[in-house]
Amino acid sequence: MGFFHSPIKLVQVICSVTKNDFLFAKNAEWFLSDKGRAVYEKYNGYEKTYFFYNYLNATSKLSRDDKSKVAIFMSECLLGTSCEFGNYPNILSYSKNPVLNAINGESHIPSALKILKKLRAYFGKEAVKSYTDLTSPDDAENVELFKLEQYIIWFFNCENLIYPENFNENNINGVEGDN
Repeated sequence: MGFFHSPIKLVQVICSVTKNDFLFAKNAEWFLSDKGRAVYEKYNGYEKTYFFYNYLNATSKLSRDDKSKVAIFMSECLLGTSCEFGNYPNILSYSKNPVLNAINGESHIPSALKILKKLRAYFGKEAVKSYTDLTSPDDAENVELFKLEQYIIWFFNCENLIYPENFNENNINGVEGDN
C-alpha cells in the first residue's frame, strides 16, 4: 500500500504520460493483453493511477470524478497489498477485486458500507458490525483487512467520521439498496 501523494504531482504525471500508450485501449481486453501488461509494467507510482483510470474508462459507468477517485484508491491503497487482488492482473478483475466488484454496473461510487461488505466477504468475515479486531497484531490477514477498512471509510466516506458503534445502513452514506 502506498501513501497519498501530492495531487499536483499526480496531475503532472498524468499530463506527461504518453497518450500513444492508450491509443488502442478501447476495451478491458486490451488492459489484460500483452500490450496492456507491457504498459502497466513500464509505469511506476502515479502513472499506474493513470493506467487504472483508463481501465475504468473502458469498463465502468462511473463519472469522471468517481473514476479518478477509484483509480487513486486502487494505486494508493490496493496495489501492493498481500491480497489476491493486490497486483496485476487481479487488481483489474471485477470478480477478484472487492472494490471493483462493489462498483460493477454502478453509475456512482456506492456507499462505504457496500464496499466494506464486499471486502469483508472476500476475507470470509461476517457483515460489518465493527472494525476488525486487532487484538492479535501478529495476524497478518486481520492487519491487512483493518488497514483496508480504514482506507475505505476515509476515502469513500471522508465527509462523515464513522465510529464502529454507529455502523448501520443509515449512517454510512445512507444510500438505499446498497446491500
